[in-house]
Amino acid sequence: MVSDANCVFNHSEVTSKTIKFFPNCSLVYGILIFNNNTDVSYAQLEKTFKNMDRLAGGIRVENSKLTSLSFLPYTYFWFYCKNYGLYVINNPLLTNFWAFTEIRIMPGTDYKECTFKIENNKKLDMSTVCKEGYLADLLEMETNGNLEDCGCNGNKTMTSLSLYESCDSIYNGLSLINMSATPQELSSLSNIQIIKGSLNIQNTNIQNLSFLEHFQHLRANTKDGVILNLQNNPNMTRLAFSNLTSIKNANLDGYQNFNLENLHPDFCVTMDEFHGLALFDVSFVNLHAKLCADGIEEKEAQCIFKSMKELPDICFIIIGDLKIGSGDEEFIAKLQYLVYLFGSLEIRNTKLENLSFMEIFRMIVSLNGVFSAERRCLIEVICFQETQPVLQIIGNKDLTNSTFGNMTVIVS
Repeated sequence: MVSDANCVFNHSEVTSKTIKFFPNCSLVYGILIFNNNTDVSYAQLEKTFKNMDRLAGGIRVENSKLTSLSFLPYTYFWFYCKNYGLYVINNPLLTNFWAFTEIRIMPGTDYKECTFKIENNKKLDMSTVCKEGYLADLLEMETNGNLEDCGCNGNKTMTSLSLYESCDSIYNGLSLINMSATPQELSSLSNIQIIKGSLNIQNTNIQNLSFLEHFQHLRANTKDGVILNLQNNPNMTRLAFSNLTSIKNANLDGYQNFNLENLHPDFCVTMDEFHGLALFDVSFVNLHAKLCADGIEEKEAQCIFKSMKELPDICFIIIGDLKIGSGDEEFIAKLQYLVYLFGSLEIRNTKLENLSFMEIFRMIVSLNGVFSAERRCLIEVICFQETQPVLQIIGNKDLTNSTFGNMTVIVS
Protein backbone atom coordinates (compact mmCIF):
# COMPACT_ATOMS: atom_id res chain seq x y z
CA MET A 1 0.00 0.00 0.00
CA VAL A 2 1.68 3.21 -1.22
CA SER A 3 1.01 6.24 0.96
CA ASP A 4 -0.11 9.66 -0.24
CA ALA A 5 2.11 12.28 1.44
CA ASN A 6 -0.92 14.51 1.94
CA CYS A 7 -2.68 11.77 3.90
CA VAL A 8 0.07 10.95 6.39
CA PHE A 9 -0.25 11.84 10.07
CA ASN A 10 3.32 11.77 11.36
CA HIS A 11 3.00 13.38 14.78
CA SER A 12 4.07 11.47 17.88
CA GLU A 13 0.79 11.99 19.75
CA VAL A 14 -2.74 13.31 19.34
CA THR A 15 -3.12 16.63 21.20
CA SER A 16 -4.88 19.96 20.72
CA LYS A 17 -1.73 21.19 18.95
CA THR A 18 -1.25 18.25 16.56
CA ILE A 19 -4.85 17.43 15.73
CA LYS A 20 -5.06 20.45 13.41
CA PHE A 21 -2.61 18.61 11.14
CA PHE A 22 -4.76 15.50 10.87
CA PRO A 23 -5.35 14.92 7.12
CA ASN A 24 -8.85 15.19 5.72
CA CYS A 25 -8.56 11.91 3.81
CA SER A 26 -10.62 8.75 3.64
CA LEU A 27 -7.42 6.70 3.87
CA VAL A 28 -4.97 7.94 6.50
CA TYR A 29 -1.47 6.62 7.12
CA GLY A 30 0.08 6.84 10.56
CA ILE A 31 0.15 5.71 14.16
CA LEU A 32 -2.42 7.42 16.35
CA ILE A 33 -1.13 7.77 19.90
CA PHE A 34 -3.47 8.90 22.68
CA ASN A 35 -1.78 9.45 26.04
CA ASN A 36 -1.80 11.69 29.11
CA ASN A 37 -1.05 14.67 26.87
CA THR A 38 -4.20 14.13 24.82
CA ASP A 39 -6.26 17.19 25.74
CA VAL A 40 -8.87 16.95 22.99
CA SER A 41 -12.56 16.54 23.76
CA TYR A 42 -14.51 13.49 22.66
CA ALA A 43 -16.63 15.68 20.35
CA GLN A 44 -13.52 17.13 18.69
CA LEU A 45 -12.00 13.66 18.18
CA GLU A 46 -15.23 12.41 16.65
CA LYS A 47 -15.40 15.41 14.30
CA THR A 48 -11.75 15.10 13.26
CA PHE A 49 -11.94 11.41 12.39
CA LYS A 50 -15.40 11.35 10.79
CA ASN A 51 -14.12 11.37 7.18
CA MET A 52 -11.56 8.62 7.76
CA ASP A 53 -12.84 5.20 6.76
CA ARG A 54 -9.43 3.47 6.56
CA LEU A 55 -6.33 3.67 8.72
CA ALA A 56 -3.05 2.06 7.68
CA GLY A 57 -0.68 1.91 10.62
CA GLY A 58 -1.55 1.52 14.26
CA ILE A 59 -3.28 2.82 17.36
CA ARG A 60 -1.84 3.20 20.86
CA VAL A 61 -3.98 4.37 23.78
CA GLU A 62 -1.78 4.48 26.86
CA ASN A 63 -2.00 6.36 30.16
CA SER A 64 -4.87 8.45 28.79
CA LYS A 65 -7.97 9.89 30.43
CA LEU A 66 -10.25 8.57 27.69
CA THR A 67 -13.43 6.81 28.75
CA SER A 68 -14.45 5.50 25.31
CA LEU A 69 -12.89 4.71 21.93
CA SER A 70 -16.14 5.13 20.03
CA PHE A 71 -14.96 8.43 18.57
CA LEU A 72 -13.37 6.26 15.88
CA PRO A 73 -15.63 6.01 12.80
CA TYR A 74 -16.28 2.33 13.33
CA THR A 75 -19.11 1.94 10.80
CA TYR A 76 -17.49 0.67 7.58
CA PHE A 77 -14.06 1.46 9.00
CA TRP A 78 -11.05 -0.64 7.92
CA PHE A 79 -7.97 -0.91 10.12
CA TYR A 80 -4.83 -2.07 8.25
CA CYS A 81 -2.81 -2.97 11.30
CA LYS A 82 -0.09 -5.36 10.12
CA ASN A 83 2.89 -3.08 10.76
CA TYR A 84 1.97 -1.91 14.26
CA GLY A 85 -1.28 -3.18 15.72
CA LEU A 86 -3.38 -1.95 18.63
CA TYR A 87 -2.23 -1.24 22.18
CA VAL A 88 -4.67 -0.12 24.88
CA ILE A 89 -2.73 0.00 28.14
CA ASN A 90 -3.09 1.65 31.57
CA ASN A 91 -6.18 3.77 30.94
CA PRO A 92 -7.85 4.04 34.37
CA LEU A 93 -11.10 5.64 33.12
CA LEU A 94 -11.69 3.58 29.97
CA THR A 95 -14.97 1.63 30.00
CA ASN A 96 -16.04 1.44 26.35
CA PHE A 97 -14.24 -0.69 23.75
CA TRP A 98 -17.26 -1.59 21.62
CA ALA A 99 -16.08 0.33 18.54
CA PHE A 100 -13.66 -2.48 17.76
CA THR A 101 -16.43 -5.03 17.39
CA GLU A 102 -17.45 -3.21 14.19
CA ILE A 103 -14.05 -2.09 12.89
CA ARG A 104 -12.79 -4.41 10.17
CA ILE A 105 -9.39 -5.66 11.25
CA MET A 106 -7.23 -6.21 8.18
CA PRO A 107 -4.05 -8.30 8.63
CA GLY A 108 -1.40 -8.76 5.97
CA THR A 109 -1.69 -11.00 2.93
CA ASP A 110 -0.08 -13.82 4.94
CA TYR A 111 -3.12 -13.85 7.27
CA LYS A 112 -0.86 -13.27 10.29
CA GLU A 113 -2.82 -11.53 13.00
CA CYS A 114 -2.06 -7.99 14.05
CA THR A 115 -0.85 -7.43 17.59
CA PHE A 116 -3.76 -6.60 19.91
CA LYS A 117 -2.83 -5.90 23.54
CA ILE A 118 -5.48 -4.69 25.98
CA GLU A 119 -3.89 -4.48 29.42
CA ASN A 120 -4.35 -2.89 32.85
CA ASN A 121 -7.49 -0.89 32.14
CA LYS A 122 -9.09 -1.26 35.56
CA LYS A 123 -12.64 -0.24 34.58
CA LEU A 124 -12.76 -2.02 31.21
CA ASP A 125 -14.89 -5.17 31.00
CA MET A 126 -13.74 -7.17 27.95
CA SER A 127 -15.54 -10.42 28.78
CA THR A 128 -18.50 -9.76 26.46
CA VAL A 129 -16.87 -7.41 23.95
CA CYS A 130 -14.29 -9.92 22.76
CA LYS A 131 -17.00 -12.41 21.76
CA GLU A 132 -18.70 -9.94 19.41
CA GLY A 133 -18.15 -8.88 15.80
CA TYR A 134 -14.67 -8.83 14.35
CA LEU A 135 -13.02 -9.28 17.74
CA ALA A 136 -14.52 -12.76 17.97
CA ASP A 137 -12.29 -13.86 15.08
CA LEU A 138 -9.04 -12.95 16.83
CA LEU A 139 -7.01 -15.88 18.15
CA GLU A 140 -3.98 -14.15 19.63
CA MET A 141 -5.41 -11.09 21.37
CA GLU A 142 -3.77 -10.49 24.76
CA THR A 143 -5.91 -9.14 27.58
CA ASN A 144 -4.51 -8.90 31.07
CA GLY A 145 -5.27 -6.89 34.20
CA ASN A 146 -8.55 -5.37 33.00
CA LEU A 147 -11.75 -5.39 35.03
CA GLU A 148 -12.61 -8.54 33.05
CA ASP A 149 -10.40 -10.13 30.40
CA CYS A 150 -11.11 -12.17 27.26
CA GLY A 151 -10.80 -15.76 28.38
CA CYS A 152 -7.38 -17.03 29.40
CA ASN A 153 -3.99 -16.67 27.79
CA GLY A 154 -2.68 -20.12 26.95
CA ASN A 155 0.86 -19.09 26.08
CA LYS A 156 1.70 -18.19 29.65
CA THR A 157 3.03 -20.85 31.96
CA MET A 158 0.43 -21.76 34.55
CA THR A 159 1.89 -22.72 37.94
CA SER A 160 -1.18 -24.89 38.50
CA LEU A 161 -3.91 -26.27 36.27
CA SER A 162 -6.41 -25.01 38.84
CA LEU A 163 -5.85 -21.50 37.44
CA TYR A 164 -7.81 -22.63 34.36
CA GLU A 165 -10.93 -23.58 36.34
CA SER A 166 -12.93 -20.51 35.32
CA CYS A 167 -11.70 -20.44 31.69
CA ASP A 168 -14.20 -21.13 28.94
CA SER A 169 -12.00 -19.79 26.13
CA ILE A 170 -8.25 -19.96 25.56
CA TYR A 171 -6.23 -17.54 23.43
CA ASN A 172 -2.82 -18.32 21.91
CA GLY A 173 -3.43 -22.07 22.13
CA LEU A 174 -3.12 -24.54 24.98
CA SER A 175 0.11 -26.40 25.71
CA LEU A 176 0.49 -29.23 28.22
CA ILE A 177 4.13 -30.27 28.03
CA ASN A 178 6.45 -32.30 30.27
CA MET A 179 3.91 -32.81 33.00
CA SER A 180 2.28 -35.50 35.08
CA ALA A 181 -1.26 -34.72 36.19
CA THR A 182 -3.96 -36.56 38.10
CA PRO A 183 -7.52 -36.81 36.74
CA GLN A 184 -8.60 -34.35 39.43
CA GLU A 185 -5.99 -31.82 38.30
CA LEU A 186 -6.99 -32.24 34.65
CA SER A 187 -10.64 -31.64 35.56
CA SER A 188 -9.68 -27.96 36.00
CA LEU A 189 -9.74 -27.78 32.19
CA SER A 190 -13.27 -29.13 31.89
CA ASN A 191 -14.94 -25.74 31.36
CA ILE A 192 -12.94 -24.88 28.25
CA GLN A 193 -15.28 -24.55 25.27
CA ILE A 194 -13.04 -22.97 22.64
CA ILE A 195 -9.29 -23.05 22.05
CA LYS A 196 -8.01 -20.28 19.79
CA GLY A 197 -4.68 -21.53 18.55
CA SER A 198 -3.14 -25.01 18.64
CA LEU A 199 -3.67 -27.76 21.21
CA ASN A 200 -0.27 -29.22 22.05
CA ILE A 201 0.15 -32.16 24.45
CA GLN A 202 3.64 -33.64 24.68
CA ASN A 203 5.51 -35.84 27.13
CA THR A 204 2.68 -36.30 29.62
CA ASN A 205 0.96 -39.16 31.43
CA ILE A 206 -2.43 -38.20 29.95
CA GLN A 207 -4.47 -41.19 28.75
CA ASN A 208 -7.10 -39.41 26.62
CA LEU A 209 -8.78 -36.04 26.11
CA SER A 210 -12.01 -36.78 27.95
CA PHE A 211 -11.07 -34.19 30.59
CA LEU A 212 -11.93 -31.54 27.97
CA GLU A 213 -15.56 -32.49 28.40
CA HIS A 214 -17.02 -29.17 27.21
CA PHE A 215 -14.46 -28.51 24.47
CA GLN A 216 -16.40 -27.72 21.26
CA HIS A 217 -14.37 -25.46 18.96
CA LEU A 218 -10.76 -25.43 17.77
CA ARG A 219 -9.67 -22.34 15.86
CA ALA A 220 -6.32 -21.85 14.17
CA ASN A 221 -4.48 -19.46 11.90
CA THR A 222 -1.71 -21.35 10.14
CA LYS A 223 -0.72 -22.46 6.66
CA ASP A 224 1.24 -25.65 7.28
CA GLY A 225 1.42 -25.78 11.07
CA VAL A 226 -0.07 -28.46 13.30
CA ILE A 227 -3.21 -27.39 15.13
CA LEU A 228 -3.48 -30.51 17.27
CA ASN A 229 -0.29 -32.24 18.38
CA LEU A 230 -0.38 -35.36 20.55
CA GLN A 231 3.21 -36.49 20.78
CA ASN A 232 5.26 -38.74 23.06
CA ASN A 233 2.43 -39.53 25.47
CA PRO A 234 3.09 -43.21 26.28
CA ASN A 235 -0.14 -43.73 28.26
CA MET A 236 -2.49 -42.23 25.67
CA THR A 237 -4.80 -44.86 24.20
CA ARG A 238 -7.74 -42.81 22.88
CA LEU A 239 -8.77 -39.38 21.62
CA ALA A 240 -12.12 -39.44 23.43
CA PHE A 241 -13.33 -36.01 22.34
CA SER A 242 -16.90 -35.95 23.54
CA ASN A 243 -18.26 -32.64 22.20
CA LEU A 244 -15.93 -31.35 19.48
CA THR A 245 -18.20 -29.79 16.86
CA SER A 246 -15.97 -27.56 14.71
CA ILE A 247 -12.38 -27.12 13.54
CA LYS A 248 -11.59 -24.02 11.49
CA ASN A 249 -8.48 -22.42 10.05
CA ALA A 250 -8.61 -18.66 9.49
CA ASN A 251 -5.85 -18.98 6.89
CA LEU A 252 -7.73 -19.68 3.67
CA ASP A 253 -4.59 -21.23 2.17
CA GLY A 254 -3.98 -23.40 5.22
CA TYR A 255 -4.78 -26.91 6.37
CA GLN A 256 -6.16 -28.53 9.50
CA ASN A 257 -3.09 -30.63 10.35
CA PHE A 258 -3.12 -33.15 13.20
CA ASN A 259 -0.09 -35.03 14.48
CA LEU A 260 -0.65 -38.24 16.46
CA GLU A 261 2.83 -39.56 17.15
CA ASN A 262 4.55 -41.96 19.55
CA LEU A 263 1.57 -42.72 21.75
CA HIS A 264 0.63 -45.98 23.47
CA PRO A 265 1.01 -49.02 21.13
CA ASP A 266 -2.74 -49.64 21.49
CA PHE A 267 -3.75 -46.05 20.69
CA CYS A 268 -6.77 -46.19 18.41
CA VAL A 269 -9.29 -43.90 16.73
CA THR A 270 -12.94 -44.86 16.46
CA MET A 271 -14.89 -44.97 13.23
CA ASP A 272 -17.03 -42.04 14.39
CA GLU A 273 -13.89 -40.03 15.15
CA PHE A 274 -12.41 -40.76 11.73
CA HIS A 275 -15.68 -39.74 10.12
CA GLY A 276 -15.84 -36.51 12.12
CA LEU A 277 -12.24 -35.60 11.29
CA ALA A 278 -12.95 -36.21 7.61
CA LEU A 279 -15.86 -33.78 7.78
CA PHE A 280 -13.48 -31.23 9.31
CA ASP A 281 -11.00 -31.76 6.42
CA VAL A 282 -8.27 -32.85 8.81
CA SER A 283 -4.91 -33.95 7.40
CA PHE A 284 -2.35 -35.95 9.35
CA VAL A 285 1.38 -35.37 9.59
CA ASN A 286 1.66 -38.65 11.50
CA LEU A 287 -1.11 -41.06 12.38
CA HIS A 288 0.34 -43.62 14.76
CA ALA A 289 -3.00 -45.28 15.41
CA LYS A 290 -5.20 -48.27 14.90
CA LEU A 291 -8.89 -48.45 14.13
CA CYS A 292 -10.73 -49.10 17.40
CA ALA A 293 -12.44 -52.46 17.12
CA ASP A 294 -15.19 -51.45 19.53
CA GLY A 295 -16.10 -48.50 17.33
CA ILE A 296 -17.50 -50.69 14.56
CA GLU A 297 -20.82 -52.41 14.98
CA GLU A 298 -21.48 -55.67 13.19
CA LYS A 299 -24.31 -54.09 11.23
CA GLU A 300 -21.78 -51.79 9.62
CA ALA A 301 -20.59 -54.74 7.49
CA GLN A 302 -16.89 -54.67 8.24
CA CYS A 303 -14.92 -56.80 5.77
CA ILE A 304 -11.29 -57.96 5.74
CA PHE A 305 -10.00 -57.81 2.18
CA LYS A 306 -8.33 -60.91 0.74
CA SER A 307 -9.50 -60.78 -2.87
CA MET A 308 -12.42 -59.40 -4.85
CA LYS A 309 -13.73 -62.93 -5.36
CA GLU A 310 -13.75 -63.70 -1.62
CA LEU A 311 -15.16 -60.31 -0.63
CA PRO A 312 -18.70 -60.44 0.82
CA ASP A 313 -21.51 -58.90 -1.23
CA ILE A 314 -22.09 -55.99 1.17
CA CYS A 315 -19.20 -54.09 2.76
CA PHE A 316 -19.55 -50.65 4.27
CA ILE A 317 -16.01 -50.86 5.67
CA ILE A 318 -13.04 -52.67 4.16
CA ILE A 319 -9.84 -53.20 6.10
CA GLY A 320 -6.78 -54.04 4.02
CA ASP A 321 -5.25 -53.08 0.70
CA LEU A 322 -8.07 -53.20 -1.85
CA LYS A 323 -6.76 -54.48 -5.18
CA ILE A 324 -8.93 -54.62 -8.29
CA GLY A 325 -7.19 -56.35 -11.17
CA SER A 326 -7.81 -58.07 -14.48
CA GLY A 327 -10.78 -60.42 -14.20
CA ASP A 328 -12.26 -58.68 -11.16
CA GLU A 329 -14.74 -56.69 -13.22
CA GLU A 330 -17.49 -59.23 -12.49
CA PHE A 331 -17.19 -58.56 -8.74
CA ILE A 332 -17.28 -54.78 -8.70
CA ALA A 333 -20.95 -54.65 -7.64
CA LYS A 334 -19.70 -55.75 -4.22
CA LEU A 335 -18.21 -52.26 -3.78
CA GLN A 336 -21.40 -50.27 -4.32
CA TYR A 337 -21.94 -49.95 -0.55
CA LEU A 338 -18.31 -49.18 0.33
CA VAL A 339 -17.91 -46.01 2.40
CA TYR A 340 -14.61 -46.41 4.29
CA LEU A 341 -11.36 -48.09 3.28
CA PHE A 342 -8.61 -48.61 5.84
CA GLY A 343 -5.66 -49.41 3.63
CA SER A 344 -4.81 -48.50 0.05
CA LEU A 345 -6.61 -48.76 -3.28
CA GLU A 346 -5.12 -50.18 -6.47
CA ILE A 347 -7.03 -50.51 -9.75
CA ARG A 348 -4.74 -52.10 -12.34
CA ASN A 349 -5.10 -53.57 -15.85
CA THR A 350 -8.90 -53.80 -15.82
CA LYS A 351 -11.48 -53.21 -18.54
CA LEU A 352 -13.43 -50.78 -16.39
CA GLU A 353 -14.81 -47.72 -18.18
CA ASN A 354 -15.65 -45.71 -15.04
CA LEU A 355 -15.73 -45.94 -11.26
CA SER A 356 -19.41 -45.21 -10.77
CA PHE A 357 -19.78 -48.42 -8.78
CA MET A 358 -18.04 -46.58 -5.89
CA GLU A 359 -20.56 -43.77 -5.85
CA ILE A 360 -20.84 -43.42 -2.06
CA PHE A 361 -17.14 -44.05 -1.33
CA ARG A 362 -16.21 -41.47 1.31
CA MET A 363 -12.78 -41.97 2.82
CA ILE A 364 -9.44 -43.75 2.67
CA VAL A 365 -7.37 -44.01 5.81
CA SER A 366 -3.89 -45.26 5.00
CA LEU A 367 -1.86 -46.38 7.99
CA ASN A 368 1.49 -46.83 6.27
CA GLY A 369 2.10 -43.72 4.16
CA VAL A 370 3.54 -40.41 5.32
CA PHE A 371 1.88 -37.24 4.15
CA SER A 372 4.28 -34.74 2.64
CA ALA A 373 4.10 -31.34 4.29
CA GLU A 374 6.10 -29.94 1.38
CA ARG A 375 3.55 -30.78 -1.28
CA ARG A 376 -0.23 -30.59 -1.23
CA CYS A 377 -2.47 -32.15 -3.83
CA LEU A 378 -6.14 -32.43 -4.59
CA ILE A 379 -7.83 -35.80 -4.48
CA GLU A 380 -6.92 -36.71 -8.06
CA VAL A 381 -3.22 -36.91 -7.13
CA ILE A 382 -2.10 -38.14 -3.72
CA CYS A 383 1.24 -36.89 -2.39
CA PHE A 384 3.53 -39.12 -0.33
CA GLN A 385 7.06 -39.27 0.92
CA GLU A 386 6.92 -43.07 0.99
CA THR A 387 7.14 -45.12 -2.19
CA GLN A 388 3.77 -46.82 -1.80
CA PRO A 389 0.91 -44.46 -2.65
CA VAL A 390 -2.52 -44.80 -1.14
CA LEU A 391 -4.21 -44.68 -4.56
CA GLN A 392 -3.02 -46.22 -7.82
CA ILE A 393 -5.01 -46.36 -11.06
CA ILE A 394 -2.74 -47.93 -13.66
CA GLY A 395 -3.09 -49.61 -17.05
CA ASN A 396 -6.87 -49.38 -17.37
CA LYS A 397 -7.04 -48.65 -21.10
CA ASP A 398 -10.83 -48.38 -21.30
CA LEU A 399 -11.16 -46.06 -18.31
CA THR A 400 -12.48 -42.66 -19.41
CA ASN A 401 -13.82 -41.33 -16.10
CA SER A 402 -11.89 -41.85 -12.86
CA THR A 403 -14.18 -39.74 -10.67
CA PHE A 404 -15.11 -41.17 -7.27
CA GLY A 405 -18.20 -40.23 -5.30
CA ASN A 406 -17.30 -37.88 -2.45
CA MET A 407 -13.93 -38.97 -1.16
CA THR A 408 -11.62 -37.51 1.45
CA VAL A 409 -8.18 -39.03 1.89
CA ILE A 410 -6.63 -39.24 5.31
CA VAL A 411 -3.11 -40.62 5.48
CA SER A 412 -0.50 -41.20 8.13
